[in-house]
Amino acid sequence: HGIELVFAELKGPVKDRLLRFGTRGRFGPDHFFPTVSAAVRALRSDGPDGEPSAGGGTDDGGQRQ
Repeated sequence: HGIELVFAELKGPVKDRLLRFGTRGRFGPDHFFPTVSAAVRALRSDGPDGEPSAGGGTDDGGQRQ
């Protein structure tokens, strides 16, 4: 397994600045999450057929941004 950098709970100005500095080509919208729980849940669901590959997370209803 490799290392994947994702962002969670970024405030608007920080996210805007990251995108302005040319990170669009490197980090797509699937690398930004509204909450840490949403990021963990999404990354854990990389198992076969979308099943969690390492335990489960809490469901706070967060969605990817």
